[in-house]
Amino acid sequence: MQLFFKRLLFLLAIGLFFGANVYAGTGDTLGLSSTWTKVSAWFTDGYVMKIISFLMLIFAITLVTMKQYLYAIVILIVLVVISNLPSVINAFAGATF
Repeated sequence: MQLFFKRLLFLLAIGLFFGANVYAGTGDTLGLSSTWTKVSAWFTDGYVMKIISFLMLIFAITLVTMKQYLYAIVILIVLVVISNLPSVINAFAGATF
């Protein structure tokens, strides 16, 4: 019973932390708009994107050598998606549901 209340108190504290900006009336609920601006700038920069792609490829090769083939395939799929990010975004934006 005591563990239940500890978990409930922890979840309440997390909820108050993430929900504080909602009650304050700001638009950015988690305060991550400047972080997303930096990350999106990395994805649009050609040289940084090549470095990120190379590191992901090395990570996928490492996973293959550890015989974790499924994880390596997932990493390679993510690599293809983020390396073609503008065309992927345009395809999703132009999709009709």
